[in-house]
Amino acid sequence: MTSSQGRTSFRDMLVGNMFRGAMFRGPGPRGWFIGAGVSILLWAWPTWNIVWSVDEPLAWKTAASASLIVFFAAYVFLPQISWRLGVRAGIVSVFILLALNGLMILIIGREALWTWTFLACAIAMTSLPPRADFFLIVGLALASFTTQLVTGNGEQALLQAGIIVSLGLMMSAFARLIRQTARLREAQTELADAAVAAERSRVARDMHDILGHSLTVIAVKAELAGRMLDTVPGEYPARDRAAAEISAVQDLARGALADVRATVAGYRGVNVLAELAVARTALESAGIDAELPGTVEQVPARHRELFGWVLREGVTNVVRHSGAARCRVRLTASSVLVEDDGVGPASGAAPGMDWPGSANAWVPPGNGQHWPERPGRVQIGGGGMSIRLVIADDQALVRGALAALLGLEPDIEVVAELGDGTGVAAAVVEHSADVAMLDVEMPGLDGISAAAAVRRAAPSCRVLMVTTFGRPGYLKRAMQAGASGFVVKDTPARQLAEAVRRVHQGLRVVDPVLAAESLTAGDSPLTEREGEVLKAAYDGGTVADIAKSAMLSEGTVRNYLSAAMAKTGGRTRAEAVRIAEDNGWLL
Repeated sequence: MTSSQGRTSFRDMLVGNMFRGAMFRGPGPRGWFIGAGVSILLWAWPTWNIVWSVDEPLAWKTAASASLIVFFAAYVFLPQISWRLGVRAGIVSVFILLALNGLMILIIGREALWTWTFLACAIAMTSLPPRADFFLIVGLALASFTTQLVTGNGEQALLQAGIIVSLGLMMSAFARLIRQTARLREAQTELADAAVAAERSRVARDMHDILGHSLTVIAVKAELAGRMLDTVPGEYPARDRAAAEISAVQDLARGALADVRATVAGYRGVNVLAELAVARTALESAGIDAELPGTVEQVPARHRELFGWVLREGVTNVVRHSGAARCRVRLTASSVLVEDDGVGPASGAAPGMDWPGSANAWVPPGNGQHWPERPGRVQIGGGGMSIRLVIADDQALVRGALAALLGLEPDIEVVAELGDGTGVAAAVVEHSADVAMLDVEMPGLDGISAAAAVRRAAPSCRVLMVTTFGRPGYLKRAMQAGASGFVVKDTPARQLAEAVRRVHQGLRVVDPVLAAESLTAGDSPLTEREGEVLKAAYDGGTVADIAKSAMLSEGTVRNYLSAAMAKTGGRTRAEAVRIAEDNGWLL
């Protein structure tokens, strides 16, 4: 459900903007205040003298003066307020101006009709629906013309009506020019943000493709070399020193790979709107009643990434540690509040976590942890049974190293190696494989699709997914496709072999970091077509290019892109692609 406290009222927006002074800063507001102030001094002062020079009671003079002050204060400030708060505030502002002007004319009389010129200028500068200012100004001019004729001041009727129309429409054109300039500046800012996002994405992809894959190869190859040295009989000090150096290289590669993962994650931004959708899914999946705001309009654009990170961390802590039944999130222009009714983690709770929804899930420990014994564990390898394994990975060096490492295990036999996912199902059937170890990203047929094909062709064969950089969306889709495990490629060989054994036993094996991320990552909100179009936009092609490749009309492509941007929370197409890619919604 949606929290009513999460919605920002008109009054809160108005008060918040005024107290921060945001609506009165900048060259536009300063120019308006200067021009309005000069015009008031030139035109209001004679009326002020008339009010205080006539022979009227002091109470009348005080009321007339107060009505002048209040009207001109509204004339100065209300247009600027409406520009900051939108059309609804503009409509309210016009009604206030008309009411105050009518009250002033009621008190002062016909001498105050000249203020309609100011009223026309204020209407022109107020944020209103399209063409509403034009009709209001023309209507005001006609009312002025009629009033002057009726009151017997025919010589002024045409002059005042002409002044109202000319000044009002001139100010209306000036206001439109200011709005166009503001939109151009916003477009420039959006293009600059898109360029930064594209550069971040490019750097992240380069780190993924170059450093990530290279470090994975180094780590796996170093471990293979160390295992091969262990098979050399006899005592050789030089061999022991070489083994120690190789072990150091292996540890260094794995540490560097962990740093690369963290850096890539840091380069990829977070959007508070997308994180709200993710938080709802995560909380509901954990059985926690979610009370979330329905809008992020109150959050300044420059703070939305920061708020996204805070929201992600807070909801992750609620899901993992609170034991709560209810969670409420509140957003203001300057704060994120995550509240829950939990009591914290239970004492003596075991570290790690099970895969959501699985009673027999098992998560491998990270580096430096020991592999726990599970009650009732079945030991394989002591009874002469061999696990027949198929490996599919498009990186030949990694594929060969993994095959060599796992082939050293006495109870694992690598029966086939493939460089893409197209022939995996056929190889599993041909070799009667027990387990298929598949890379996620492969040419021809990706690993997730290949996993589904294996499960259809050979239901008794288990699937273990391996990847260099796991994304929560990949993990969920792999499990939905029938995979029994999901780990990173640089998992130490003995742990990887143990994962193969456990998958063969029917258990689920999930990398702990990916498991934690998946608790806070929602399912893909994109339809299949939206995902296809967004993926086609990955390289920055034009709408025409995307339409040609997807065999769709350009209008349909624009609709799909708009829907994808709305669902991901991306302000631009590039940002929507980045958010979808980071969450594993594109493959």
